[in-house]
Amino acid sequence: MKINQEALCEHLKKKLAPIYWVSGEETLLIDEVFEKICLRAKENSFEEKEFFFIEDSSFDFQNFQAHTENLSLFSDKKIIELFILTSKIPEKLTKEFVRYGKSFSKETLLLIRSGKLSQAQQNSAWFKALMKDGVFIPLWPYDFLRLKKWIQQRMKKLNLSCDEESLNLLARRGENNLSALSQDIEKLSILYENKKLNVQDIESFVEDDSRFQVFDLTDPLLLGQSERALKILEKLKDQGIEVVLIVWSLTQAIRDVIQGTCKFEKQKITMNQALKRRSASEWEYFLKDALLLDGAIKGGETKLVWEGLENLIVKWGSK
Repeated sequence: MKINQEALCEHLKKKLAPIYWVSGEETLLIDEVFEKICLRAKENSFEEKEFFFIEDSSFDFQNFQAHTENLSLFSDKKIIELFILTSKIPEKLTKEFVRYGKSFSKETLLLIRSGKLSQAQQNSAWFKALMKDGVFIPLWPYDFLRLKKWIQQRMKKLNLSCDEESLNLLARRGENNLSALSQDIEKLSILYENKKLNVQDIESFVEDDSRFQVFDLTDPLLLGQSERALKILEKLKDQGIEVVLIVWSLTQAIRDVIQGTCKFEKQKITMNQALKRRSASEWEYFLKDALLLDGAIKGGETKLVWEGLENLIVKWGSK
């Protein structure tokens, strides 16, 4: 079964399919579709999650098979998220798809995400075998008018608004990169809380390129590269970056790891490595540390927050 993104909510009201494949080049759109499916799955008692990342044919297919074979009658319901990070689907995986399509468990929800699929892939025997009882959701880039509407909806959720000129400027800046645009809007909501933005606000924000380097800190943090992370932190401090933006970016990155969401293509690999380094429960512990810093910011203890960030980077990278 093939549906478009707009039809998903109505589909989920009627049923939850055992398999969903979401394809497209815009990671954020895929994340949003996954969130809707997972919310519906949670209502159906799917609580546990497992993640598999396929970069090439060296993937451990036996491990994947062991986790997707028919479960016992008393097994817990679980969601398996499969990230396909290569445009060429390995032959071993296509065979696994055929097997799974014939013998999937009702206690398992398989969610697959990938880049755009070719027509040949969609017409292949293995794809049809897998999707016999599944739902395929191809995602396409937004046109300019739809992008503007998406920006307005995003800003409204964050208690922001803007005039038409500002909206056009943001839309032109964010074309073909919704993930970066979403980050822009979230940062704007921190810098201009509950404000109607004008074009001067947007231009000032865009001109300050150093603000976008705050996310350079998240990868070394997640990968345990303390020395590199400390150097980047010092650079951000020297550039006058608001500490609230740094703490926000770190807490957001940790939440993404815990929840299994990826807002950027390269983040998929980083998240996988982060979960290999530490368990989700350990990252939840670190999130509490970061939230304490957020509380210190609200209390006006900026100097202590910078020192706290240094200590946490060393602590998080100690393993």
